[in-house]
Amino acid sequence: MEMRFDFASEDYDSYLKAIKKSGLGCSCPVIHIAGSNGKSSTANLLSAIYEASGRKVGLFLNHFVSHPREMIQINHEIIALEEYEKIEKNLSKISDKFDLSSFQRIFMIALSYFESAKLDLCVIETGLGGSLDATHIHYPKLALCLITSVSLEHTELLGTTLSQIGNEKCGIFQERVPVLFGPLDDSCKPTMVDLALSLDCPIHNVDEPHFVQLKEDGFHFDYGGKHDLRLGSFAHYDLSNACLALEAVAALENAFPVEEEAIRKGLAIKPLPGHFQRIDNILFDCAENPAAMAALMRSLAIFRAKQVDVIFASSREQNIAVELPLIDNYVHSITLTTFEGSDARVEDDYFLFAPDYLSSPSYEDAKKTLLEAEPNALLVVTGNMEFVFDCLKKELK
Repeated sequence: MEMRFDFASEDYDSYLKAIKKSGLGCSCPVIHIAGSNGKSSTANLLSAIYEASGRKVGLFLNHFVSHPREMIQINHEIIALEEYEKIEKNLSKISDKFDLSSFQRIFMIALSYFESAKLDLCVIETGLGGSLDATHIHYPKLALCLITSVSLEHTELLGTTLSQIGNEKCGIFQERVPVLFGPLDDSCKPTMVDLALSLDCPIHNVDEPHFVQLKEDGFHFDYGGKHDLRLGSFAHYDLSNACLALEAVAALENAFPVEEEAIRKGLAIKPLPGHFQRIDNILFDCAENPAAMAALMRSLAIFRAKQVDVIFASSREQNIAVELPLIDNYVHSITLTTFEGSDARVEDDYFLFAPDYLSSPSYEDAKKTLLEAEPNALLVVTGNMEFVFDCLKKELK
């Protein structure tokens, strides 16, 4: 299933009419997360922490590997297929009438499912943006808005500068609702802070982790007076996501107190599929923009692999003129390939880069060629999220 995100105002207006017509909403407290990178991982960690504290927690993610129902979870249990299809059928007339996108339809299913479950808390990840995102509806008990990061991504939709993109992400803010900012560039943060202040939003900021050590069971670190916390991830970039989750828990301590034992248990959760996920000597990571790719490359250092080869495919909108040279600084080779998707780059789309990199008609062919040349190489599959998940499914069969 190919995800369709809609940003035209008339599409969003139709969507809001569909929400009103259906009577859907979310009456439980909500943590709403936007940003360029780190949203899913931060949402996953927050959900795990509050679940470990004994609460019933809804989690909405903006992606899936095999089926869109993976986007809708309660205490990390995916909605049953039967229940998903039942709600989908019940909402089909309204969804069709207003010509909703696939993402909008799925979020309406999530709202229906969460509302019937009587949750204690819901953690919701946006799609691409903020102000016109399907997840941007009025939440009567919005507890916290979190902006993980801002980088150049989806510029044809969100804006061509960090400031413009940051302002779009801030579209999720609601009056007097606390805001938590991740590490942001000076070119966008002042405007984003001003937007929060104009709505009388209390502002929280994240700090850096301290005394970071990589051990056999993941990264260990100190943060906010807590010592030797363990993150169940081997991706260095997840340390920032963990700190955001910890800061969010601290910001909501009065309304949602959490024991340190629950915090430690939640941080140790297994990362989401396709997020620095290793199967034998193949690593899968959905780095879809230059900032995410740079973070991935820095994280690869932990493996100390003799040879690292990248299999890469992208959508046409991705900034491969920046991403490919960046990758090239860290690895032995890059093989360009494609995937099945309406916006996938095909061989002709790589013509400017063909002289500098290898090419292959498919992931399977690239994998076979690279492992025949060096059986002990670490293969890194990255680029477009849909491509990474397609390849991951092939390995999991």
